[in-house]
Amino acid sequence: MPENHTLNGHSPTQTLPDQRRYQELLTQETTPQPRNDQPLQGHDWSYATKELLDTLPQVWTRGLLYFLIVFIGIALPWAILAQVDETGKARGRLEPTGETIKLDAPVAGTVAAIKVKEGELVTAGQTLLELESELVSTELQQEQKKLEGQQNRLNQLEVLKNQLILALRTQEQQNQAQELEKQAQVEQARQNLEAFKFAYSLQKEELLAQIEQARQAIDSRKVAYELETIRLESAEEKIPRYKNAYEEGVLSKERFLDVQQSAKEAQKNIIRTELDIKQAQSRLKEQQGSYEKTIHQASADIKQARLRLQEQERSYKTLVHSGKLALLKSEEQLKNIETKITTLQAELSQSKSQIKSLEFQLNQRVLAAPIEGIVFQSPIKSAGAVVQ
Repeated sequence: MPENHTLNGHSPTQTLPDQRRYQELLTQETTPQPRNDQPLQGHDWSYATKELLDTLPQVWTRGLLYFLIVFIGIALPWAILAQVDETGKARGRLEPTGETIKLDAPVAGTVAAIKVKEGELVTAGQTLLELESELVSTELQQEQKKLEGQQNRLNQLEVLKNQLILALRTQEQQNQAQELEKQAQVEQARQNLEAFKFAYSLQKEELLAQIEQARQAIDSRKVAYELETIRLESAEEKIPRYKNAYEEGVLSKERFLDVQQSAKEAQKNIIRTELDIKQAQSRLKEQQGSYEKTIHQASADIKQARLRLQEQERSYKTLVHSGKLALLKSEEQLKNIETKITTLQAELSQSKSQIKSLEFQLNQRVLAAPIEGIVFQSPIKSAGAVVQ
């Protein structure tokens, strides 16, 4: 019997137990029959093949095995390690886990719009709801228009103030020019008076020394007397006017007291000068003669020149006074405008404060989220609700 066999033209691939079983089967079925071995060999191959095929696992068995392996490797660990969510029913109250902030409307009003819903995520500063603000908005617009009008009036007053300042400076320059001109006229009258006095002095030199001395003494006393009289008259004339100006607040108290003091000093000087004149006249009585005629003419000339000088001085004083009155009037107008500007500036500040207050009230009618978070609960469900 041969050592090697083939099945269907292929080498056998059985395992060691299969080979042993195969050898046993071959030994049991081998006989010394003298028949042709070819049919018998074909019959052994079919039987062996059938046995081998029967020992191999089926397809469904392999699939089941693969399934079990996958289940054990994946499903079982997952079932052991995975977290299982359990649901159930129970009574309770939902509460947020983190910090909660309760928001209240800063002012009472009617809800105009709701911008978010419960459970919605909001950012810091996001608007949550708005209250009706029509009245506040209207009042704010009115205040803004009022502020604009006040600002326009303030600008106009500033322009008028600048014009008055310019007019005041122009008036000052004009007064200075007129005063210089009038001072020149006063100086001319004074020079004329001095000229007459100089002529009078020349004439006096022709007279006897005693007569001249006596007349000079008398004249000097008369001049002093007249000057003090003029000074007194001028002071007495000024006192009522300065008193009225002082009572009206236009003139300072010191200036008014100076005029009164000047009148008192002039009165004292007049009394003293009168005594001096009487003494000189006593000495002059002995020297009346030709002295009286000469001194009369010279005195007349001097008096006329003095009158002209006094007239120029009064004119100068009137001019100065008129200029001062014009300046005072302009200054008063300027002060009035400055007062109006100050009052208007105060009104502007008040209007700005009112606008800020209204803007603050308008901002209070918008409820915003202070921080980022989730709206947990909102008692207001729709617009039109009233909050207290």
